[in-house]
Parts: sequence; C-alpha cells; structure tokens
Amino acid sequence: MLEKTLSIVLSKKLSLKSDDIDMIITSPPYFNVQTYAWCNWLRLWFLGYDYRSIRKSLSETGSETLYRQFMKESIGEMFRVLKPNGKCFLIVGDIKKKNDGKKITTINIYDFLRETILESGFKIEFVIEDSVPKSKKVFTYLKNEDGVKTERIICMRK
Repeated sequence: MLEKTLSIVLSKKLSLKSDDIDMIITSPPYFNVQTYAWCNWLRLWFLGYDYRSIRKSLSETGSETLYRQFMKESIGEMFRVLKPNGKCFLIVGDIKKKNDGKKITTINIYDFLRETILESGFKIEFVIEDSVPKSKKVFTYLKNEDGVKTERIICMRK
C-alpha cells in the first residue's frame, strides 16, 4: 500500500489508464520547504521503512527549474488520467526563497504554475486562498514570519 501511495506522490508516471479517474485531490511538494519523508519518519518507521531511503525517491528541490519540470510532468499525468470534465484540486503553498543569498522573496506558487496548468490542457475554474496561522503549522516553534503563510486550492477541470 505504501508503494502505491508513494508512486502517486511522485505522480510523474502513474500506472493508470487514460481518462479513467473522476477526481484528483493532491498537495504536491512545496519546493524544499516541506520534507515529507523526514516529517513522516515515525509513520514510515512503524510501517517498516527508513525515511532516508524513501526520501531518495521523492522530489524535494529548491530549484525553480527542477520544480517547474517536476510539476509539468505531474500535471500532464493528472490531465492524462482524468476523465473528460474530471476535476483536479491542487493544494499549493507560497514559499519564501533567498535570492543571491540575501534578499528573501515570496513565490506565489499558483502564479508560478498557472501557465504550466493551462499549457497542460486544464481549465482553471477557481482558486481559494487560505492563510495558515502559526497555530496550524506542523512546526509550531517557527516564528510568525517563517514557514508557509498562504496556501491556495486550485480547482482545475479537464
């Protein structure tokens, strides 16, 4: 079961028929902000897996180029497996990134992925923006200005 879950997380090459799925709800990696394997090390340990070996198979990158390519492949696969008029809900979070090692800028991941989504063939039906208060963050020790502050749910239709 875990292998299937991880292959869906990787989503660049799904072993599903084309036009076979009614709906997808997913939250892809948030660049290098969220380390899924490490954050779930205890669950993985209980299931008999070492998070370090699982981490090697996941996409965790701080590179905008590599992230965009990963998402282009993943969104393309999601489009392929959805039935006509099927819906895909993509939950993404804005991230902060240092430019030239000094200035910190916020990247709106919806804006970052919008063109990629449209090029895949999806139609964007609506976007819901949601703030993430400190009390709802996994790492509550973070300062208010740290971590993901805004998430968006992108509703896409094939």
